[in-house]
Amino acid sequence: CFAGAEADFDALVMESLYPNLARAFDCRVGQVFPEWFRYFRRGVIWFIEHRLRLRIEEVAPLSHISRLSPRPVLLLTGSEDPYAPAESLDEFASAHGGAEHAVIFGASHYDLFDVGGQIYQDLLHSFLDAHLCPVHLAPVA
Repeated sequence: CFAGAEADFDALVMESLYPNLARAFDCRVGQVFPEWFRYFRRGVIWFIEHRLRLRIEEVAPLSHISRLSPRPVLLLTGSEDPYAPAESLDEFASAHGGAEHAVIFGASHYDLFDVGGQIYQDLLHSFLDAHLCPVHLAPVA
């Protein structure tokens, strides 16, 4: 999302995007981090902002996806993803200006390909076939 206008991509596939870093942190407390870690939230965010020299809001993927337009974008997430919820896909698609999006049912944050199997592959092939220039192979003699 941060590549924006400088990127030289014909199309992009983006998986498991979280709307912002604060939400990504909050979702991990009680799952990846112990519940008591919540007491350190303000300090962790301060440290991240200090280290990056940016406000945490400035690195929100949702705020930057519009910079990828008009390039075609396919957004994928899992129905069981606690960090990149399926309901945020509509926001991302709208912010981009028309990104295609799909939810891989049963998938979590790290297993879209494994759980999606043939459905995942078909989505990817269909998107790439529609948006990339076809490769013309020379006839075999």
